[in-house]
Amino acid sequence: MINHATATVKNTVVATGAQLVTLASQFTMQIVFVQTMSANYLGANGLFNNLMNILSFAELGIGAAMTFSLYRPLANRDMGLVDALLTCYRRLYGGIGFTILLLGLLLAAGLPFFVKPGLTIPHIQFMFYLYVIGTALSYFFSYARSLFIADQRAYVNNINQVGCRFIQNIVQIVVLVVWQNYVAFLMLHIGGTLLANLLINWRAKQQYQMLTWRSSQRIPETIKQKLRENVLGNISAKVGVIVVNGTDNLLIAKYLGLSVLGAYTNYALIVQGLSSLVGQVMAAIVGVFGHIGVTESVAQQQVAYYRNLCLIALVSTVLAGGCFTVMQDFIQLVFGPAYVLADFTVFLIVINLGFTMLRQANLSFAAALGLFWTMRYKSLVEAGVNLGTSLSLITQTDLGINAVLLGNIISNLVVNFWWEPWLVFKHGFQQSAKCPLVKFAAYHVALAGLVGVHYVCHEWLPPMGWLGLIFTGMGSVVGYSVVFILAFSCQIETRDLCKIMWRQMTGRKYLR
Repeated sequence: MINHATATVKNTVVATGAQLVTLASQFTMQIVFVQTMSANYLGANGLFNNLMNILSFAELGIGAAMTFSLYRPLANRDMGLVDALLTCYRRLYGGIGFTILLLGLLLAAGLPFFVKPGLTIPHIQFMFYLYVIGTALSYFFSYARSLFIADQRAYVNNINQVGCRFIQNIVQIVVLVVWQNYVAFLMLHIGGTLLANLLINWRAKQQYQMLTWRSSQRIPETIKQKLRENVLGNISAKVGVIVVNGTDNLLIAKYLGLSVLGAYTNYALIVQGLSSLVGQVMAAIVGVFGHIGVTESVAQQQVAYYRNLCLIALVSTVLAGGCFTVMQDFIQLVFGPAYVLADFTVFLIVINLGFTMLRQANLSFAAALGLFWTMRYKSLVEAGVNLGTSLSLITQTDLGINAVLLGNIISNLVVNFWWEPWLVFKHGFQQSAKCPLVKFAAYHVALAGLVGVHYVCHEWLPPMGWLGLIFTGMGSVVGYSVVFILAFSCQIETRDLCKIMWRQMTGRKYLR
């Protein structure tokens, strides 16, 4: 039997390390791409990525439901049922892969619609379909990845992906530097995906030799019914994520052009990397919250909730403030002044990042308490408000890229700000959400206020070199941390958090 604490630590450490390596690799790739290809190609690459996020709707949340259904038979070592489930998953994922190939072919035909006229690149439809092939290939072996994840061995999957991606990126960099060939770049994406899939499939067959992957055993009707419910519960959330995260680049490419999108993708890469890093850590903690939810009283659950909310608010404020401190100078030093956006645009990017990370506290508890079904309408409303607001602002005003960012912030405040904590307390704790809403509002105001003051003062600061950037960034992290802790020192969870952090750093028990 695998020790849950050991598995959590191992998966968290590997996932965090893999995310850091991936982020460094992506940044290196982005720098080389900017130096060797035009802004239109950079924008096209970002557009392709967003379109593939939309095509991934074909998956409909099946992966999460499938992984969940493997937990119990793996714990009971019922390998016959595991084999039957994996055989079913292999067929479903194969169908998903072929569906994405077909939908990608249809979407490639209409690709010019998503690009502002006169600002495209040669053979863009062919290039997009190569991108589709590289993505669709990943689905043909996803059942093997699900097995490792369900068996508390997600680190095997992470090592496989980051290792193959690292090799792929090295070769892609060589191709870009020597030949500046985007088609070859995409072909290597296909090759890297195929290599990772073949290796993970081989590893699964070696370590689970009792599985045939071609089982004829029937899956019990109760498990099928549970699968249907989980899939249906994930569909609306999938739609919400796709609309919110998958339309920003489409709107920018359609109404502002690929060159503007190319500049924005550099900032988006930083934001997505930080969000993914926080998300990886929180994903490992969900299991702890789930254990608290079934073993502790509601009062203890709320103590854990408020401590987690305070920690997430501190991390969100520090990361958002630190990002705003160094982002502009970093982009100019790495990519050049042509890729630097306006200060107010960066301010909106950072505020959107901070508000998005603040949601992790409620989303983590919602996942731990099994509230996906109760959140289904929230995701759809969020998607509608986000798309409607962004589209209206970008077509009816001259805000440009700021219209899309304001759409994200507005939908976050109008929908997620109150709905997510209300769901956690109403359906998870069966209590009023008044207190968490007040705290949640205070954290939002503090984050926006601190970054806002920094925005006003930032205009007076001269440009910095690498050394100044490093020291200013470190000073910003310390400064934001101190101000946040002092501002919320009256809260018991803030004091508890400081005591826990002190104990971890010094190895000594704190004084009460």
